[in-house]
Amino acid sequence: MQHLALERAFTLIEPGPVVLVTTSDGRNHNVMTITWTMVLGFSAAFAITTGAWNYSYAALESSRECVIAIPTSDMLDTAVGIGTCSGRDTDKFEKFGLTALAGKQVRAPLIKECLANIECRVTDIVERHSIVVLEGVAAWHDAARKEKRMLHAVGDGTFVADGHISQNLGDLFSFTEIIQQMGMVPGISNVRIALDPRPPFEARDYLPGEDIWIVERVRTGNGKPVAIMRSWLPDTVARQITPEALLENQSLYELLRAQGVRPARTSETILAEAATDADAEALDIAPGSPLLTICRWASDASGRPIEYVRSSSPGDRYRTHVWSQKS
Repeated sequence: MQHLALERAFTLIEPGPVVLVTTSDGRNHNVMTITWTMVLGFSAAFAITTGAWNYSYAALESSRECVIAIPTSDMLDTAVGIGTCSGRDTDKFEKFGLTALAGKQVRAPLIKECLANIECRVTDIVERHSIVVLEGVAAWHDAARKEKRMLHAVGDGTFVADGHISQNLGDLFSFTEIIQQMGMVPGISNVRIALDPRPPFEARDYLPGEDIWIVERVRTGNGKPVAIMRSWLPDTVARQITPEALLENQSLYELLRAQGVRPARTSETILAEAATDADAEALDIAPGSPLLTICRWASDASGRPIEYVRSSSPGDRYRTHVWSQKS
């Protein structure tokens, strides 16, 4: 087993699905995204983690009621967007095109677009741990909704929905680390390592030295092809990497770290491409299928170029998010 930094241990335990929690102060409705949820036994009792840092908390604390609305994977952008703005200055229902429906037991609204809604009353607030304990008083489910996959947050900007991978581009993890954090089993196949006589311009222009190697492999999650990755490395970095070592270790970044080569900075470009015949066969998709390709230029902490990589994934198996904040 590989060592994992203790401060990332919380990402190993699934906290429950991502939910949208609605509140009402008697004048305005609001909604917040909650990623830490829990079922309390075999009854309609639940717990969420929230506190005064969320604008909705004041209405939740004073009204002692809310609605847990359960979004599906096609609402990922909505869930993320709701979590990155404040109801203090934003009407989130209007901004994100959500339809508020009246509940039967509480004043907080249901969300029509969600798969399910649970009307709840607050039974306890454990301030020391920022835990709100809820009792369900009514529940609603949209059985006609086609998309039923729920969202799950790893806690580091990565989201999962039944094998669907979503990565925050602000994080620098290897593919193996991302898959492991999601509770999935990473895999690798079709490994090829060779000197590339005709590397792409991006690699030739970026990497030092005359000899440039290509490291090609198919990455899987729970046995399903998720990405075909092609890394170009300078001779000084690639010479100690063998197909056998990569098949055993699976993580190229781990092999690089073993050599004292540590990717620290990246620049990335996202492209939409059509799968070639070779890519389609490797990924088990039809030729011409849409691919999401991430091109990454990586360097170490000193700025020394160490890798140019193109990672191509079927559009329904991988997703990226760019988080921005105005300074």
